[in-house]
Amino acid sequence: MTRLSLLLVIAAAACASAPRFKDQPVVKRVADDRPIAEPTARKFYPVEYFTKIFVTRRIDRALALEDSGPSGNLNALDDVPDSTWF
Repeated sequence: MTRLSLLLVIAAAACASAPRFKDQPVVKRVADDRPIAEPTARKFYPVEYFTKIFVTRRIDRALALEDSGPSGNLNALDDVPDSTWF
């Protein structure tokens, strides 16, 4: 009986995995409500705009590698912190 218990404990310990969450303090609120500079106006160039949409972007998407990285702006619990954007 003792060997069976020991075997079950060892088997259960072998199934353990790495911690799910990061070892960091949890961010509850992000202070992102500071004023920013007023954006400047830009001149519209139709040839450049349509070339970018119909040619450049299609080539870029065809040659792009799939991004499989982790999401950004998450806290240690994989939650989005409270901010003015969310």
